[in-house]
Amino acid sequence: MISVCGFVYAALVVVVSVEAHVPVEQQTLTASGHFLRAGGNVFDLDELPPQSQLALEKYIEKLQLTPHAQPHEHGHEHGHEEHGHHHGEHGAVGESIQGLGLGEHPEEHGDLGHEAGGAESFALACFLMGGVAAQMFLFYLVNNKELETATWRVLNMTVSIFVAVLLYGTIKMTIIEFFKPDFYALIGITLAMFVLFFVGTHALLYSMMRGDPTQLRAAGTIMAHITGFAGMYGFADCKEIDFFEELSGFGILLLIMVTCFVIVSMCYVMDNIMDRTAKASGGVDEDEELWMEICNETDDDVFCLAVSFLTVLYIRYQIRGHVMPYEPGKVGDVQQEHCTKLLLVSIVFALLVFAGQMVIMKYHQVLSSTEFNKRCVANLQHLNSMLMAWSFLFWAEWQLYVIGWERTVMGATLLLALLLTLLSFTGVVVFTFIREHLHKKLAKRAIGSLEVALGVLAGFSWERAFDVGFEEIEHSFAHQHGSPIPGYAAVTLLSFVLLLIVFPAWRYHILPKSILLEETEEKKEDRFVDQ
Repeated sequence: MISVCGFVYAALVVVVSVEAHVPVEQQTLTASGHFLRAGGNVFDLDELPPQSQLALEKYIEKLQLTPHAQPHEHGHEHGHEEHGHHHGEHGAVGESIQGLGLGEHPEEHGDLGHEAGGAESFALACFLMGGVAAQMFLFYLVNNKELETATWRVLNMTVSIFVAVLLYGTIKMTIIEFFKPDFYALIGITLAMFVLFFVGTHALLYSMMRGDPTQLRAAGTIMAHITGFAGMYGFADCKEIDFFEELSGFGILLLIMVTCFVIVSMCYVMDNIMDRTAKASGGVDEDEELWMEICNETDDDVFCLAVSFLTVLYIRYQIRGHVMPYEPGKVGDVQQEHCTKLLLVSIVFALLVFAGQMVIMKYHQVLSSTEFNKRCVANLQHLNSMLMAWSFLFWAEWQLYVIGWERTVMGATLLLALLLTLLSFTGVVVFTFIREHLHKKLAKRAIGSLEVALGVLAGFSWERAFDVGFEEIEHSFAHQHGSPIPGYAAVTLLSFVLLLIVFPAWRYHILPKSILLEETEEKKEDRFVDQ
């Protein structure tokens, strides 16, 4: 109970801090008579030092602002790229004006320094307190015997996705910076990365086959995420190609079929290569069996990630009546009825996850009679989990803007990530309570499958927040006047430093702990739970 209150407190302070921060869209510059209004502050032009007059004229001319200029209107359709552009032009209006040596009109605003930095200081203070509350909340969960397995599972999934986002985003940003491709070339590069990652993952796992099993599983997990991101975004961006765009919704359906065919064909080729490699060695030993198992799990994750994302894009098309961008913040003229329909879809997929696990356990012998049947059933269950997660995530984003969110895209993604993580851990608490009062292994496994789906939801929400966050950093450095560090170099350096901190912690602590707890729980259920 204390841990839940701690996370609620953390979420609330984040909401307050985002509300307190002056939104980018409202930072405007207006000149009238002897006074200048910038970002909510009023400056006396008569107090402007002579050496700053020319700088002020050039600054206003650069922003293309006239006296009595009206604030720039921003619709919900603006995506992250447009947001970053306006942030570079207007985000530092107040700071730039202060740098010109202007004096503030004392009768209206009082102390300039306190007023200018008040909103930022308050936001940082709220994040400080919220961060402490979130850490303590996590401390309670990982030390709770009933919740620790599910907690470590969600942590494992979320942090592994974070590591994959760092690697994939850095690689793609570097390629874009050096080659500067147009839209169609970028699609080709992304799909080429997908193929290279897919083949390279199998080569990497083969080279690690005789080594540490945990190391093998760690490599498979990270590479599955990276390859899945490349395939997911590569095939999704194809919907904007003229041929698919003219087909509208049918174009997305065609892309889903093409994606399934391509990935299944690649999996078939790799399976044959693995079988021939194992037979050439005179039989399948334990190391080769584990290697083939992890390779299959990696391929399945890639397939489910790409197909589930495209499928939800098609569902969104059916609800809205036209093809929608998938980038955060690009929600268009969304209505409450659209949100309600997408929420119902996510609930349907959640029920399918629960029912699917019940069917798997009840008809286990029939469904696992062959290795092919077993793999198809596992993929269907995993696919439903990801469909539920994507549907719920997009519903939450739509609902936030329907409620009236008019702040930054970064604030929206961060808030959604926190709230959906809170929802996921709350679900874990509820499901754990239900599991303790169940006596059938069938129902217990079905509940456990829903916990996995909640972990996927939390991971996806943070993936979008991480993605937007690094784009924000890149745009800020790119548009910061006089910055000696290029935007892509700053993000690359930051990604490298974070990898040095996060990856060892995940590889040597979070992943082994998660594997150990899940194996212990599975053995415990096999021993003490009635069939």
